[in-house]
Amino acid sequence: MRATLPVKRAAASVLCSAPVGRVVGRVLGHRFRSGDCRIATDTRLVGPRTEAALFWGLYESAELRFVRQHLRRDLDVVELGASIGVVSSCIARKLEPGRRLVCVEANPGLLGLLAENLRANAPTRDVSLRHGAIAYDRPPGSDVPLALGETNVASRLAGSQGGPSTRIAQVPALTLGQVLRDECYGRYTLVSDVEGAEAESSCATARRCARARRS
Repeated sequence: MRATLPVKRAAASVLCSAPVGRVVGRVLGHRFRSGDCRIATDTRLVGPRTEAALFWGLYESAELRFVRQHLRRDLDVVELGASIGVVSSCIARKLEPGRRLVCVEANPGLLGLLAENLRANAPTRDVSLRHGAIAYDRPPGSDVPLALGETNVASRLAGSQGGPSTRIAQVPALTLGQVLRDECYGRYTLVSDVEGAEAESSCATARRCARARRS
């Protein structure tokens, strides 16, 4: 099994290369199938490697399998790091009617595409979008600097990536407890895939989950 890993990685590297992504993106009009969802990617923030991964079913495949196999349908969901809405759409379609999904996304450039994909795949579901980054080291109501990457998977808190040419966006600082209070949650499932955008506070988020449920 271990001997096949390098081969699989090499194959995935070729399949998900930028040239492959540019071809399939043009051919498919930047619309891809992900399970039973249709995902739009027509934005400069979605790179060709991501489009290639979507085409081959490799983009966030582990997260999607986990949602399909293990996510409870009868609980509300808070998703941290919704990005373009691939996992979000899968979650929304799985939830029972009356259950609610709150998607938190820090990158302001992704919010429109996230909303578009959710409307296309789960038009009747109760979905709320929150713009902000989970950050426990900022006072309530303040902003946190986000270093914007070239693609949807490349943004980071400015403290973990920076430089004179880095584009910075000031985004609202949020805590999990604040999101729960604002959205009036009872029992819920937390889905977190921040990919480094809130790296400094992801451990703090985990420590506060139980506390937030009681707040």
